Amino acid sequence: MSRGFKINNNSREYERGERVGWLDEFADRYAKTAVEVARERSQTSIYDQISAIMENPPTHTVESKVKELQDRIGLTEYLQRMASAPGESNIFGKFGPQTQQNMLDFCRNKINEAKGYISVPALLYDLCNTFGQQGLQPGDVDNNKNVEQYLNKLILEQIKLYPAENPSNLGKSDTGNDDANNNADFFKNLMPAQV
Repeated sequence: MSRGFKINNNSREYERGERVGWLDEFADRYAKTAVEVARERSQTSIYDQISAIMENPPTHTVESKVKELQDRIGLTEYLQRMASAPGESNIFGKFGPQTQQNMLDFCRNKINEAKGYISVPALLYDLCNTFGQQGLQPGDVDNNKNVEQYLNKLILEQIKLYPAENPSNLGKSDTGNDDANNNADFFKNLMPAQV
């Protein structure tokens, strides 16, 4: 068994002669924790809290909350950028008006054919392959934000027209045909047409 004494930091049972006076005063003055000091600093009276609420009542409408959320996630900035996106007239500025129109028609046709489900890089690849003879180089469209934004806008417009297939209808037979067993006869399409 050791004959030592226990040290208790919270105990002030020291004789006066063991420590100097200024150290006791310092310890007493700074005995409060940082949390207690912060609480005292941030506490305002109930009257001040009520006064602050009454002077500036919260005007939280649905519209203000939606606007605040749009600002916080960056949607407002994105919509402003999209609104300032270039139009058709200057998207392929280095080419003549007829070639520009042909390129735009090509892009619209490809997007319409895919019902909007085509990626911008795939569209740019097809565009370069088709119009390479007219002088369109991959450098003219790759990493060109104006071209990418415009094509992305066209794709999004087309996707709105053709929403994704309802997953609950996948695997079902053609619902527009009255014949419920239209897949029962595998050789039906090989038979001569019946008038």
